Amino acid sequence: MLRPILIAMTLLLATIAPYLLQDQEAAIAVGVNRHAPLDMNAAIPRVFGDWQERQSPLMRPADPATEGQVNEIYTQVVARTYINGQNEHIMLMLAYGSDQLTHKTHAHPQEDCYRAQGFRVSEITDDSIDYRGKELPVRRLLAGQDTRREVISYWTTVGTTARLPGWDRKIGQLKHLFTGKTPDGLLFRVSSLQTEGFDTETHDRFIRDMLDALPDEARTRLGVR
Repeated sequence: MLRPILIAMTLLLATIAPYLLQDQEAAIAVGVNRHAPLDMNAAIPRVFGDWQERQSPLMRPADPATEGQVNEIYTQVVARTYINGQNEHIMLMLAYGSDQLTHKTHAHPQEDCYRAQGFRVSEITDDSIDYRGKELPVRRLLAGQDTRREVISYWTTVGTTARLPGWDRKIGQLKHLFTGKTPDGLLFRVSSLQTEGFDTETHDRFIRDMLDALPDEARTRLGVR
């Protein structure tokens, strides 16, 4: 008896979720469920562990159209390249948005963003990183354009909960919707250029090293508790 009910509820949510999450400003009087502003440029260290920020041509400048969309969605963006003693390079992008409830303003799936910039995207997998005994959800993908081959790991947050695009994030959005509150959140992305293979071990090492160097508040804002 319980199984048919669960199936019916899932189908109902699948039907109404797109409408609930399109333009909530016009549908309900949305409150605010945000934290005190966090200066991400100051919170994310430029040197930690074996890593240090390095000016690098690896970071691709965004085209004007893409940059305009980024500025429309996010209120803070940190984009840096780090290098360690083994000459491994990691590109970091961290983007904060004050409204993670609507389709127009929440952090967009990176596979869609890369495709919009002309990349071929493949090998999309959902994974997790073990950090201090807790599992942090992360999505992996490979993006290629001409001779550039970029391996990407990312996650988003709704409020202070790390979630991946898809049903997991929709559930988080619905929870906030039913309270009448608008959650803030962010996109956390690391990537590296690789001529072959699909190495995410360096990504995970970088992420753990960075999280270890952050104060508790900053870790919480990244969805790590």
